[in-house]
Formats: sequence, C-alpha cells, structure tokens
Amino acid sequence: MLLPGTPHEKLRVNLEGRMENDQFAIEAVVFLNSLYPDASVRTIAARWDNDKTKPGWSFGITSEKSAHKPNNLIMQLSGSDFQGSAAYEVAASGLHIPIGKPYYVAASIDNHPAPGQNFGGTVTFYARDLSDPSATMQTVTVTHQIVGGYINKERALFVGGREIDNRSLWDGAIARVALRAGVLDAGKLMTWTVN
Repeated sequence: MLLPGTPHEKLRVNLEGRMENDQFAIEAVVFLNSLYPDASVRTIAARWDNDKTKPGWSFGITSEKSAHKPNNLIMQLSGSDFQGSAAYEVAASGLHIPIGKPYYVAASIDNHPAPGQNFGGTVTFYARDLSDPSATMQTVTVTHQIVGGYINKERALFVGGREIDNRSLWDGAIARVALRAGVLDAGKLMTWTVN
C-alpha cells in the first residue's frame, strides 16, 4: 500500500542500468483510494521529475480539476517535437479508472507516426475492471506529437510517484508492475488478465 505523507509514499526501482527505448510498455494492477482535489496526477509509474523542460514520462490517473477530466488514464511525455525543440504533451485515453476497484492498466508507447501523421507517435491504452469477472478489456489508441527524447537515463524509475517531485503521488495499491521494451502486443498482456 502506498500512502502519501508516509515513508511508503513511493518506491524507487533498481533497473541495474537497463533502459527502456522510445518504444516501451508499462503494465500494472492498481487500486485507487482517492483523487487530488486539484489537477495533480496520481502517478502509477514514472521516469521523470515533473519538469516539462526535461526529458521524461509518467503514467497515471487525472484528478478532480484536470483539463482532461477526472479518473482519466494518461501518459505524460516530455521530449522533443519534430523540430528538435523541447515539448510536453498529455496523451489522454478517455478510459475511466474509478476509485475503490482493482484494475489492470497498461500503456504501450510507439514513436512511429500513425497513418495520416507526418511525425509523432501513438499510445495504446488498456484497462480492465478486475472486480467483475465478465468485464472485457478496454483499449484505445491515441496520437501524440512527441517524436522522441522522453527517455532520460538520469532519472530513476519510480512506482507511485516521481523523482524529486513530492506531489503527484499514488494513494492506494499498485502491484505486478512490468516495464517492457518494445510495443506491447495485445495478445501478450499479463496472461492472467484475459479470460
């Protein structure tokens, strides 16, 4: 259980020098207890310090006053645009992750442009309500304009928060976190999540 304001508010992960690349996936099982009353994000996992001028990424759920509506599963990317300038973007899934229910969630980041795009990439999100045995896997793919540069080897991977930043903390439980290189194949999601 991760609880803001305690010694157990976030977990630093030792990856022993291993790095994801511009195409990677993050998966987890989450249980959310609360949202922030403002626009802060409840972070599931991140390799970022919340500085929009520096490279990084963060996977999380929006709070009460978010411009992307509350309980929205999102990926924040801070990297480079097609001109090589620093750029920040929120890829919002539109998938609603409620308080008080266990959910499988995942995001697969692809830095290749989608059909019809000249640059940028996509994020494919997955979510499934684990409290309902008959619930199906929800999935949606959204585009983004960040061409790369969001992998920062100077930042550690954190579960439940972000490096340096003492906001954007998770409130609840996070389990079975998996960070994978490459695009996530829908047929290779955590096998126990699929009937």
